[in-house]
Amino acid sequence: YRNALAAGAGDNGMAMYGLAYSLFQLKSYKDARANFERFIKSCGGNKELAADAYNRIADCYFYQREYKTADQYYKLSIAADSSACDYALYRSALAQGLSDRYEEKTNTLNTLLERYPNSAYAEQSFYEMGRAYLELEQPENAITTFDRLTVRFPKSSLTRRATTEKAMVYNSIGEREKAIDTYKEIIERYPHSEEAQVAFQD
Repeated sequence: YRNALAAGAGDNGMAMYGLAYSLFQLKSYKDARANFERFIKSCGGNKELAADAYNRIADCYFYQREYKTADQYYKLSIAADSSACDYALYRSALAQGLSDRYEEKTNTLNTLLERYPNSAYAEQSFYEMGRAYLELEQPENAITTFDRLTVRFPKSSLTRRATTEKAMVYNSIGEREKAIDTYKEIIERYPHSEEAQVAFQD
């Protein structure tokens, strides 16, 4: 790709895009970011490719634990209104949570689930939203969210985890009978799981 760029390839933009992706795969995040940014300036208004480049720039910042900057670039991808918007929303929410901005995180995940109810990130979004409500000390909202996950994805491993956390929430707010009933549900539905072992002990 560098040889192509040095030789003045006919499609410099795509060579730059390929170079940026190669650097991204090599975890050379600073150089990858620089090339993705150069690509955006030369991509001729292609929204899909620009949105993808914004996502990769955001990912670079995310992996370098610069979560606030990552969130800014995910939002640029969302603004481009691309087919990968649900990815950008989900990653933006993660970045917000890692910056201790839990209310923003729940709002972003709610937006994702409203706009893209069948997204590949729906399952994780319910779980992450429930966890964010726990951080916000809103146990009732956390329980409701974990229940939504259970209804939508009854066979998911995240549902097992969410049900275990729901039992712990019930116990923490003094609803011991509900906690016991929820633990029993885990044991009956997932008898050979790690969560069932936790449920027995609790």
